[in-house]
Amino acid sequence: MRAQLRRLIEIGAGPNVAIRIVPFRTGAHAAIEGPFVLLCFPEEHAPDVAYVEGAMGDLYSESVEEVQR
Repeated sequence: MRAQLRRLIEIGAGPNVAIRIVPFRTGAHAAIEGPFVLLCFPEEHAPDVAYVEGAMGDLYSESVEEVQR
């Protein structure tokens, strides 16, 4: 585990990387089911998009509720 923590520190030093720790007491996180990507756009009329990879296919969602979840 020590090597894993060192690697996280290395990667986390990058200018485009944010590592966040979710306490266990928070409960299940939406990302626990698999990889996802949030596409956030600065334009007012371009909604943020959540892209979720899945075994049965991929999903794109522009729903504000789903993206925030």
